[in-house]
Amino acid sequence: TKNENLSSQTAIDDNEDSSPAIIYIPDLPADKSDTDLEQAIRSRLQQLYDIQVSKVQCCSHLGVAVIHLHNHKNKTFLVDVLKSISLFPNDHINVTCADKLEVTSYIVLDQNPTPPNINIVAQQWIDLYPSPHRPQFQTLSIQFPNIIKVTSFSIEELQAVTKYRVFQVEDQLAHIYTNVDCSYLEELPYLQPKLDNNRLFCFIATQLKMSDRAYADKDTCQQQADTLFQQIQSLPPAMKELKLKFYIQYNEQSSNALILASNSLHKWISMKFININGQLIFKSVNIASKLIIKPIPTGFSHRLIFDHPLFKNSIKEDIAKLSGECLVVEVNDKCVYDECLKRRVFEVNFNGDRLPLRILPYTTPDDPDNTEINVQHWYGTKMFNFKPDITQFDSHHPIFRYKWNSKIWLDQFMKNKTKSEGIRDENERRQNDFIQRMLRVTVMLNTMAAVRKHKFILEDSSTKSEVLIEHDSPLVTIVYNHQSKLTKIGETSTPPYSCTTVRVVNEDCIISYNTLVSSGMKPVLLNMANAKTPGGGYQKGDGAQEENIFRRSNYYRSLDYKLDQEQIQSTNNIRKYCSPTGQVVPFDVHQSLYPIDEYGAIYKVRTIQNLSTLHF
Repeated sequence: TKNENLSSQTAIDDNEDSSPAIIYIPDLPADKSDTDLEQAIRSRLQQLYDIQVSKVQCCSHLGVAVIHLHNHKNKTFLVDVLKSISLFPNDHINVTCADKLEVTSYIVLDQNPTPPNINIVAQQWIDLYPSPHRPQFQTLSIQFPNIIKVTSFSIEELQAVTKYRVFQVEDQLAHIYTNVDCSYLEELPYLQPKLDNNRLFCFIATQLKMSDRAYADKDTCQQQADTLFQQIQSLPPAMKELKLKFYIQYNEQSSNALILASNSLHKWISMKFININGQLIFKSVNIASKLIIKPIPTGFSHRLIFDHPLFKNSIKEDIAKLSGECLVVEVNDKCVYDECLKRRVFEVNFNGDRLPLRILPYTTPDDPDNTEINVQHWYGTKMFNFKPDITQFDSHHPIFRYKWNSKIWLDQFMKNKTKSEGIRDENERRQNDFIQRMLRVTVMLNTMAAVRKHKFILEDSSTKSEVLIEHDSPLVTIVYNHQSKLTKIGETSTPPYSCTTVRVVNEDCIISYNTLVSSGMKPVLLNMANAKTPGGGYQKGDGAQEENIFRRSNYYRSLDYKLDQEQIQSTNNIRKYCSPTGQVVPFDVHQSLYPIDEYGAIYKVRTIQNLSTLHF
């Protein structure tokens, strides 16, 4: 009968619940002995959950434990309900309860442009480490194509791996990392000097020893990381041993980093973020699968992309963002992400035509070409990550691609100036001076960007217009000293004009200069220059006449030509010297323009190109 069948089924279920069972722990810490681990597992299960185990087998060097339970009921509770155990609370060590043995290892190949095919790597692994259960192999991320994730299902296989942690594939070395934690740091800030694997290690290693309060302080973190980096070639033994417990790989293009760390580094595993140049960079378990799709024309419906079969409904529509002609999307399927970056292009039907759209990996936190220099993106955020010094910004920094807005800049400058009038506290005064200098540095960075791009935006009260800058042809700089002879003529020449008019005008010198040029004259603008340093203190945001001229023109290319590496080899940048015989001869490339002779001068031929839209 129905009741008899139900009773019979209940009896079967009861028998299954009471039969012995096995669970696995795949992430044991490597710094505890097998005996300590076995005792901890027994005592924690007994004290916290009243679960007695019949047997515990720990292999800390593999990171694996096998736990024999008296019944399936306890197994169901541990695997499906509890899922993890706090094994050593004081050390913040949690371990996972699993129904099946699945242990993750990582193969790290040499960083060559063309890593071996994953199938070849997999076959080599299988040949070297035979197992009754075939492991699974997967490229970790297209951003890190030299790293392969291996999922193993056999203790015998893991034991063989730990004996020989390196092998060779097609003349490339393959290093194996077992019993490690894998995490990512995304959208790392641009630094000068540039971030690399060693610098990242220095930030991490020094912050491991800090209190929570200390490692939230920008200056402390930066100073200690810099100090350690100076010793990177000859680290103390303890620090060298710590470095061996990390594998760090920084992808400069995407500004993301992958970190493999030994499971014995409990402080690192428990840390939520690290402080890099004042930015709190939070760790993540998975790297975001973001893409840029372009060019998106006006009137284009995003549904044509969202519904395209290539993406298999994996796009997170609520966070898709249009930036200029670029649509930034994130997909929730790694296979779709990898396939998109393999194809690189797809087509949609738009206005009766087939429109090809390119797919690019998302490489920056925003689209610099369509990002305005404002409080959100710079003045109130990223600007504070830097020092008042333009030399720390390499030519690839996104600030050179941001859009200039003089009204926003002027508003920030006037607010800071007004605030400075009432400051009495010395620390506040230093902070105010820092902001003022950084605002001037920002102007100079944008001036350099305009010179490089040969264009800038001119603003008035209601409109914006693009102004093209003519290419220098050529830019000639002539150096004079007390030996230079200005003319060969023995007699005084006849003045070309009947009279000289002197006017004293309370006006900006560049505005006066441009007024004279507009009226057909050929004026000379006198710069009361710093004798020792090109541009005086313009690199650090000082505010005097010469610094002001540098920020508003292409003058830096004449006097401080070494600043812009892209211009050093330029044939349009010619330096000459006026000799004692009156001849203008090529200037020795090994000589410096500075210091200027006490009775000397430097003359820049051709009109200064005024790039200003307001006074700085």
